[in-house]
Amino acid sequence: MVTQFPMILQLIGQFGLEIGTVLEPNPDLLIEFEQKKLNVFHVSEALGSPYIPGQESFVIPFAIKSVLGFGGLLPSGNLFAIIMFSKVHITQRTAEIFKTLASNVKSVLLPFDGKAVFAIKRQQDLV
Repeated sequence: MVTQFPMILQLIGQFGLEIGTVLEPNPDLLIEFEQKKLNVFHVSEALGSPYIPGQESFVIPFAIKSVLGFGGLLPSGNLFAIIMFSKVHITQRTAEIFKTLASNVKSVLLPFDGKAVFAIKRQQDLV
């Protein structure tokens, strides 16, 4: 299923992770991966990139020049990523600066890791 999403495959690869690590994380290795794997996903030229789908419906009409993302693994093994589509060209040097933001975002997400963040409230929970 993940192979149908080339951008996600590339993102996981640029984060230095294996697909299996994300889909079926090994609890014994999670601490090791979680501490090491904060990274940046960068596609300098979005136009024509095999990693960025929607060329005709998104990249071209909205004049997307570069794609930048950052994120990593949480202690639960969940992957988090923030992906931005830019109308200006983003250099590799600029993209690497965003790695520090991955750490900041992770810190904000930690209290929610392993919890049902988007769970629907049941009627009995509201009483």
